[in-house]
Amino acid sequence: MSNRFFPNYDTYRVTSPFGMRTLNGTTKMHNGIDLVATNDGKTGRVDQLMAHTGGTVHSVGYNDSCGYYINISVDANTIMAYYHLREMSHKKKGDSVNTGEVIGYMGATGKVTGAHLHWGIKKDGNWINPAPYLDKDYADADPVEADFYVGMRILRKGCEGEDVRALQILLKYLGHYDGNVDGIYGPLTAAAVGKFQSKAGLEPDEVAGILTISALWGV
Repeated sequence: MSNRFFPNYDTYRVTSPFGMRTLNGTTKMHNGIDLVATNDGKTGRVDQLMAHTGGTVHSVGYNDSCGYYINISVDANTIMAYYHLREMSHKKKGDSVNTGEVIGYMGATGKVTGAHLHWGIKKDGNWINPAPYLDKDYADADPVEADFYVGMRILRKGCEGEDVRALQILLKYLGHYDGNVDGIYGPLTAAAVGKFQSKAGLEPDEVAGILTISALWGV
């Protein structure tokens, strides 16, 4: 991939995509993309981090999950998030940021298993898939391809696949599902979805649509 993030490296690689993933036995939504600068064996490289898109600093800080982070408002409705920086960014809230400007260093702070950048895009209050924007200017990417709020299709009776299996794992963890984790959206899965929907104040239609899946993962 061409480089939009690491000025001292030619390329980077995606180590974890947007969508459902299982870590340490827990399945949950991954609301961004994890990136690592490609190591070509050369020494003396510095893992500086560039802003994908310019804008105004929305917030900077630290928490136990994200580590050191910087969030940049790129337009009135969109924030780009950069997590797990090595240290606090030198940029402050309200500062202007140019596309390609260095905003910090790739690090391993917060809840991580190794050094990387977690990059996310929140549009109109919802996390969307950043993948279509990786190697394009934000304004040039296809919004139809990018704007979905969860990493799963709408699920209903008759669906099969890994996304159904992930749904079953989470419903079982939450105590709503006692059936087999087989990736088949049958009557027991539908009933478990309906049970969760009733508890969450949603229409119990037994279909795992955007509102239901968002409620399940707290998106």
